[in-house]
Amino acid sequence: MEDFHIISGTDNDEKKKGSFFKYVPVLVILLLAGIVVRNITLLQKPSVEGVQTESKESIRFDTPETSETLPDSISPSITTSPTLQPKGTGSPAATKTLILKSETKEDGFVTSSGLVGINTAIKIGDNGTDSYRGFVSFNLDDVPQGITISKGTLRIYQTKITGNPFGAHGAIKGDHIVFGTILNSDAYTVTPEKSAFATIPQSTSAGWKEIDVTKEIKTDISNALTRSQYRIHFGEEKVSKEGSENMVYFESASNSLGSGETPQLVVTY
Repeated sequence: MEDFHIISGTDNDEKKKGSFFKYVPVLVILLLAGIVVRNITLLQKPSVEGVQTESKESIRFDTPETSETLPDSISPSITTSPTLQPKGTGSPAATKTLILKSETKEDGFVTSSGLVGINTAIKIGDNGTDSYRGFVSFNLDDVPQGITISKGTLRIYQTKITGNPFGAHGAIKGDHIVFGTILNSDAYTVTPEKSAFATIPQSTSAGWKEIDVTKEIKTDISNALTRSQYRIHFGEEKVSKEGSENMVYFESASNSLGSGETPQLVVTY
């Protein structure tokens, strides 16, 4: 006698349900494993700044442009930084300039024969009879006491020449002298404090001529003198043939030649 087993639809459903729930834990584990692997991959993937542009052939990343271009090789450079003032010292004091004018009664010329010229042009050279020496004098009363002089410059204005003074007499020299408050004939031969300490630039053209007198004016102030005085003459003094003149003319304090460029002593402190 054969046994017959009748499997109802209900039994099949139950079996199917049992089979499904059997695999749920496996599915959960696989799902969790997939999430973990994906997170690890994202953490390890380098981030690239820029805009991603896709094409059929390749994928490229365009980084933002910068205004700075890096050279192929970087050469060393030196950067000069401003010197810092020590704390508490403040800003360095600005320099000041004082312009002294030559004294009218104390500049002019004196000749080898003793002729004194005041309120007239400063002349050096010769007139075929005598040699001429020029003089300028500056009152130091207006120089502030206790200052530190950084520079002194004597400026005289050459207005014209006659003959060939540089060919006849060579270069113009400057003496530092003391002759007092009156220009007289003794000034021609007075022994200088410093002889021929400077040479005036040689030129046949009109214009300013300058001499550095920083040491000389400092000496005058140190010696408590009221004047800073200078004698101007040629290095080779001689008298040309009679009737000829080899002379250089400079403007004097009296502006006798009308240039308006009177002698100056420029003091910087």
